[in-house]
Amino acid sequence: MSRQGSLSRRRWLAAGLSACVLPLALAACSQDDADARLRLRIEDMRDAIGDRKPRAFMAGVAPDFIGTDGLDHDGVQQLLRLHMLRNAKIGITLGPLSVEREGAQARVVFKAMLSGGDGAGWPDAIRGWTVHSGWRDGDAGWQLLQASWKPVY
Repeated sequence: MSRQGSLSRRRWLAAGLSACVLPLALAACSQDDADARLRLRIEDMRDAIGDRKPRAFMAGVAPDFIGTDGLDHDGVQQLLRLHMLRNAKIGITLGPLSVEREGAQARVVFKAMLSGGDGAGWPDAIRGWTVHSGWRDGDAGWQLLQASWKPVY
C-alpha cells in the first residue's frame, strides 16, 4: 500500500471517528448545561428569598405547581408573603443537591436550614427540612413543578 493511500485511510478514519464522537460530546455538554441551569435556578430562588424578592422566587415556580398538603402556586406566593411580613430577615442554607435528571424532567433532593427574625441579632426561629422536588425544563427555564418537605429533627 502506498503512503498516499495510508494517509487517505487515516483521514477517513479520523473523520468517521469525529462524526461519531462529536454528537456524544455535544450531548454530554448539553446535559451538563441543563444540570448547571437547574442548579443556578435553585440558587437564584434561594437568593431571591434572602433578598426579599418574591417575584424573582415565583419565576421559578410552575403555574401548575403542587406541594405538601395540596399547596398550589398561589398558596406558595401567599406563604412567601406571610413569612416576609413576619420576618425582617430570612436566611436559607442549602445542603448538597442530589439531582436525577431525565430529559426535561428532574428530581432534586436536599436538606435546607431556614431561619427568620427581626435581623437585629440571633434568628427568632430556625428549622431544618428535607425537601423532595420535581422540576420541568421549558420555555421559562427550569421551574419547580412539585415539592414535598418534612422537618429534620
